[in-house]
Amino acid sequence: MLSGGFAQYPVKDAEGKVLGVVTKSDLLNKMGKKAVQPTDTIKDLINKELRNVSSTVTLNELNRVLVRNQFVLVDKKYLVTTTDLLKTFTGFVAPESPWKA
Repeated sequence: MLSGGFAQYPVKDAEGKVLGVVTKSDLLNKMGKKAVQPTDTIKDLINKELRNVSSTVTLNELNRVLVRNQFVLVDKKYLVTTTDLLKTFTGFVAPESPWKA
């Protein structure tokens, strides 16, 4: 997390299905409460509360969803955050984005 500069990472199973997300804030919260140990597995840290949307959703609706959620899962495949949405509006769209031109 620190070297990659990301605050959350999707966790996938062997087939590539997204199981949930591990976030920096959840990890720090659990560390502060001593609720996580170095021997815990990633499975113990997963936040499984993912809001799913379709890539056909408008960017305006996506924005409304992101106001209430840290991230959303698009087409059960892409993890999208407010940073991704801002990049889309400012003209920087990652090649793997479902909203690329």
